[in-house]
Amino acid sequence: MPSIKIRAGLWLLLLTGLILVGCAPKQRAVDGSFAFGDGYGDLIGPARSAMTPEERFAYDYRSAAVARMQDEGVPFSNVHLVERAKTAIGTPYVRGGTSMSGFDCSGFVQWAYKNVGVSLPRTAREQSVLGTPIDSDEMEAGDIVAFRHPRRGYHTGIYIGDGKFIHSPRRGKSVEITSLSNPYFSSTFLGARRVSLSESDAEAARKLMALYESRSSRLHRTASDAALSQNKSKQAVSKSQKKSKQTLSSSRASSKHKAVSSKKRTTLASKKAAAKTSVASSKKYSAKKQVAQKRSSQKKKASVAQKKSASKAKAK
Repeated sequence: MPSIKIRAGLWLLLLTGLILVGCAPKQRAVDGSFAFGDGYGDLIGPARSAMTPEERFAYDYRSAAVARMQDEGVPFSNVHLVERAKTAIGTPYVRGGTSMSGFDCSGFVQWAYKNVGVSLPRTAREQSVLGTPIDSDEMEAGDIVAFRHPRRGYHTGIYIGDGKFIHSPRRGKSVEITSLSNPYFSSTFLGARRVSLSESDAEAARKLMALYESRSSRLHRTASDAALSQNKSKQAVSKSQKKSKQTLSSSRASSKHKAVSSKKRTTLASKKAAAKTSVASSKKYSAKKQVAQKRSSQKKKASVAQKKSASKAKAK
């Protein structure tokens, strides 16, 4: 797997080199074992099969990017510097910061250069006068670009080519890539400075390979973490849905039970009411019957008394 990842990164570099073909070459010294003539056939160096992995990486990279290298003269140490600086994109601005937990502008430049073996002064003002001054049309990837605002003071970043630079802007922002044509930076631009890098091409190539491998591993871990997170999310949703269904089912069962219980209570109450009504009606009927019987008895007694009274009257 590591070799496949390295090859993938190499092919990306090869394609980038072919796209960035230049025109008028300008000479710049590079390591003798990776020097170039006017074309692929004039490449000077040991047989490829006898090279170390780092040497083959440098050889193949420069073979594919020979025109760009001859035009811009960008060595591997500068490529390594820029690639390392790009790994900090997104790191928040922190006043006085010099690590991946947070950078200020000069802290970021110092950190990036430290990764390629160069110690820089800590402040932007000191960095703005370091090394050799470079004309704007002579800038190359890895040069320090300096700015000065009347009130905000000095600011530094690292040129990455294509009229752009990478820097840690200000509070509330994070490390980002910005165009030199930006009105604020074009109006405060002081100039570019070039600092000699101590890394050999083979050493820079080795570190670039490690950097690409590290990126590939991070991407793989990120993809794995994303897949795991998505799987956990699906499981959580499924569990939530299952719980919701169970809750709904329980709620329905509870409602049904309550309805049945209510119906039973209503029926029982109706029966009790009916029984009470029946008893009351029976008692009322019995009382009426007793009153009627009493009245009938009284009438019979009154009739008998009248008859007796009439009989006595006749006898006299």
